[in-house]
Amino acid sequence: MKNVKRIMLGIVAIFAVVLLVACGAKSDNGTYKMETNINQLMGQDSESEVSKDAKVTIELTIKDSKGELNIIQKIAGKEVPIKLDLKVDQKKKSLKRSYGDMELKYNIKGDELTFDLSKLSSSDQANLLFLKNAKLKRTK
Repeated sequence: MKNVKRIMLGIVAIFAVVLLVACGAKSDNGTYKMETNINQLMGQDSESEVSKDAKVTIELTIKDSKGELNIIQKIAGKEVPIKLDLKVDQKKKSLKRSYGDMELKYNIKGDELTFDLSKLSSSDQANLLFLKNAKLKRTK
């Protein structure tokens, strides 16, 4: 009888550990990246050779309450890098620049991060239109 109680206690302990690990808090921490050409990103179908060769790399790194957005545009052999330092609120799923009041919402499903521009002002939406169709994949 004593051995049965020990075996049952062991099984319950293992079940509790598995349950706690499976239900642990998940964070959005990580690096999300997308590489594409400008036409696919903007949802356009252009025959222009310049726009066909224009590549865009978007990389978002989230670490707790800080984030970094790197955008590299390669047009006609020249790179144009843009780097933004961000404040991240993982509970609200939002990104804010370290200056200004613009708040950009994001969603994560599985390993795919997308942006929600619907709550932005029309001028901010116009400036960030290229993020509307962006689907960033979590990198390992």
